[in-house]
Amino acid sequence: QGHTQSASLPAVEGVAAVVILINDLEAPATIAQMLDQPEEAIFVIPCKDAAMSEFVQGNAEYGLVKLGARVLWVIGCPSADFDLAFQQTKDALQMKEEPLWPDQRRVIGRLQPAIRRAVLRLPASMSEEKVREFALHECSRDAAHSIRKQSPVIDELARRGLVHIECLACAGAKSNFKLERV
Repeated sequence: QGHTQSASLPAVEGVAAVVILINDLEAPATIAQMLDQPEEAIFVIPCKDAAMSEFVQGNAEYGLVKLGARVLWVIGCPSADFDLAFQQTKDALQMKEEPLWPDQRRVIGRLQPAIRRAVLRLPASMSEEKVREFALHECSRDAAHSIRKQSPVIDELARRGLVHIECLACAGAKSNFKLERV
């Protein structure tokens, strides 16, 4: 299982990065391994249902301010919710939507704008795997913009260059991280 890794940090004492996971992946140890970091060097915050909640915001601020992390990674990971949102978005664009439960509509509603941009922006000849990967990038970019918009603290740290915000998409399980700066 190879993975391309664009994200790495120099070795430092303490927490070097805060990681917000859009859709849970696995345990912090897995994330640390994928980012080639010791587990104690990252502060992982799961983002349930792709929502930038006060919990996520507060923990991100804590990791950046109190723990002194200098990087905020926002990682879009494949999940059942993402798969459903991806399929629903494609179906909606082809006018063949199926009814959803209210909880499903809420989660899909958060992911759909990013997925729609990816589907509409890329050529129809592109493989579905590449479109999905690009859609995950778009989801992580939206989440990064959302956390900056919600948090004056994180926005100010980023504007002053004290924190670097980077977006990653995990294409496939545990492989092929691609880095994109916000």
